[in-house]
Amino acid sequence: MNSRWLRTAAFVTAVGIFSSGCIINVSSTRSSYESCGAGESCTGATTCQQATLMITGMNVGTFCSRSCNTDLDCPSGFGLNTASCLETGGGVRQCYTKCTGPSDCPAGNSCANVPVAGGSSINVCVPRGGGSGPACGGLGQPCCAGSTCNVSGATCNLTTNVCAPAVYIGCTAGSIGAACSDGPSNGSAALRVQTSCIRPPFTNAGPAGYCSTVCDGTNNSCPSFPGSTTGCYTFQGMTQPMCFVDCVSNPAICPTGTACVMLTSNSGAQVRVCAPPVAG
Repeated sequence: MNSRWLRTAAFVTAVGIFSSGCIINVSSTRSSYESCGAGESCTGATTCQQATLMITGMNVGTFCSRSCNTDLDCPSGFGLNTASCLETGGGVRQCYTKCTGPSDCPAGNSCANVPVAGGSSINVCVPRGGGSGPACGGLGQPCCAGSTCNVSGATCNLTTNVCAPAVYIGCTAGSIGAACSDGPSNGSAALRVQTSCIRPPFTNAGPAGYCSTVCDGTNNSCPSFPGSTTGCYTFQGMTQPMCFVDCVSNPAICPTGTACVMLTSNSGAQVRVCAPPVAG
């Protein structure tokens, strides 16, 4: 009797354990920078979130990361690697672990080269998603990682995160009115000035345009241009002032599709600026 009771008690106890859910419903926890999926939790101060870097030809997935302001906000990198806080577009910054090759990355990640500010780049582990990945870097397409574009003469419009013709670059007659990129204001680098393809109606203007904007009469209302000053001018034949790049000291500074030309303002002053070629 005693042995039969013990066997019965052991069976009841085992059934109770398995039916309680303690063993069957075990949650999955991922480490920092590992790929993760719905219902999975992450260690430390990270959460399972969508990677916001855009890599050409690669559809990125979800991983254990966090938003950040500096590298110090990021958990330690995978293995012996350090971590980096990267600008991923639209003012968002996200933590990634650095790498030198595939073996440095957690499962489900690829070691990708990512551009960073200043023209350099670093390798970081990026979680792989399904599919061929969203296109980026072409005109009208989202900017790639590091706010970069793959087309000559195009820059990332930081306001829209779309690749567009660069500020002050020449544009064709068929593009008049199309959106161009934005640029930092002469008055404050923190302010962005949006431009579009404009045909400036100065005397003897040709059919082509350039990426600029109407200004308020002050140079500070114009986007800046590397290597030269810019000004807000009203030349003969124009009814509204527009922004131009000054080229009196360096005629070769003019962007593609524009030339250094001498124009006469409504006040009679002659000024050398970069503008679409004149007619004739």
